[in-house]
Amino acid sequence: MRLIAAATAILAGGCALTTPAPVGPIRPGTTPQIQASWAVAYGRANATVDGAPLAGNGQEQVLGRSKVVDPLPNPLPLTLGVRQALNGTLDAGVDFGWVDSGLDLRTDLSAVGDSMPIVLCAGLRSGAISYFAKNTYDGRLTLELYPDLSRARDRSFRLIFSVGVAAGVFAHEMILPEGYQGASDAPTGPPVARIQRREVRFQTSIGTYWHGTNRGVSLTISPWFLLRASDPTSTSCKECDGHPAISNFSQTWGVALIVAPTLDWPHAEKHLQASGS
Repeated sequence: MRLIAAATAILAGGCALTTPAPVGPIRPGTTPQIQASWAVAYGRANATVDGAPLAGNGQEQVLGRSKVVDPLPNPLPLTLGVRQALNGTLDAGVDFGWVDSGLDLRTDLSAVGDSMPIVLCAGLRSGAISYFAKNTYDGRLTLELYPDLSRARDRSFRLIFSVGVAAGVFAHEMILPEGYQGASDAPTGPPVARIQRREVRFQTSIGTYWHGTNRGVSLTISPWFLLRASDPTSTSCKECDGHPAISNFSQTWGVALIVAPTLDWPHAEKHLQASGS
């Protein structure tokens, strides 16, 4: 059992609490894509624990890592999913992840062949369908722009810019002082305060997107800013000695660095050539 717990801690520790970033303009034809994402995230959070102030990163799912290596990203993808192009102006995606899973539908609002696609995306996410099975959920609506930055004007290299709004119940975690560590003989990580609350966020992303014949990758910085929040809907403490009182939680922004590679389904290269991509 200790070996299983240690393996789980190594593989599942340090997941960023962030939503996926834009993954590029809608592809021509009906080629499906496999897509993954890796991320690191930070957002300064404050709370009161048993009457004492606490500050730290509120944007990381903590499991099985010490304070020394918390900033390192999980070696496994944060999310893994499939995106299906339905026609030249519409696609749909579904992904599964450590902290939540989701689906979205996107439509291209610009003229066919435009050098700066404008994409409208609507998506839903839920923490109930995930490794950690959280009681979180959110809906989002974003507008994505992809101006062509390639020297040859072949649309192989683009800028990513998006703005949008997300609303729902979001999760935050904060590492507690070692004095709260429980008495377990095999702890899976440091003591952690877990907070969930209803929020409305203004979400943005800026970055770059490169694509070749059958593959691509996006690199984005994705900040969000709090528009409105309720009092926490739930608070708990993992790997803790007792049940510390957690109150006065506050976090008004967060930011994530997200890398998202995509790979067309096998034989997609011939399909894209046939469709004139």
